[in-house]
Amino acid sequence: VFTGAAFTGYTTRDIGYYLNNNNTEVYAYEFDYPSYVGYYGAKLKGYEDVVPHGAEIPFVWMRESDWQQAIKNGTVVPTDLPVGNFFGEAWTNFAKFGRPTLDGSWQPVSSATEQNYLSINATNVMKNLYRNIDRVIWNQAIPSQVGNWPPETPDYNNGTQPKEVPSDLSCVLSGIGFELSEQQQSILKNMIGVSRYNN
Repeated sequence: VFTGAAFTGYTTRDIGYYLNNNNTEVYAYEFDYPSYVGYYGAKLKGYEDVVPHGAEIPFVWMRESDWQQAIKNGTVVPTDLPVGNFFGEAWTNFAKFGRPTLDGSWQPVSSATEQNYLSINATNVMKNLYRNIDRVIWNQAIPSQVGNWPPETPDYNNGTQPKEVPSDLSCVLSGIGFELSEQQQSILKNMIGVSRYNN
């Protein structure tokens, strides 16, 4: 919930803004590579593959202290350095050529609704629907009830023309791209806190 509220919900909105303003060179990614490089805590049993927010920082900046600690702890694995090299090459390519990969393996986002992205892992793969549930909840469901936050534009009409609120969640749920179970719908309804949606 917090990742969607603080990061990915806004990221998906920004992707849409760029595309709607005819910027066709938008490259999205999700760092899906579990690693102990730069990780200074203990991972809970059963959650070793969880990738926390900011886990790519040691691979982008290649801080010596992160790598030395991982070497000292014996947690560096053979795929760690190639992942770091990929970041260096991709960021350099983007700065020099306007695209992160010269072979086209990392494609720009082609649709504000599909939001294709690169899953960065030991083997990189293009996927669709970047953080789709976060996008729908934070950019459609919640704004339909409380307005956009932060506001996109000042309220020049002083609230005299309030936004029309849908009478059900069908317009919101249709954007998720797959059917939600009754339990998932209930969770979504409770998240936006609208009592009239309760059964």
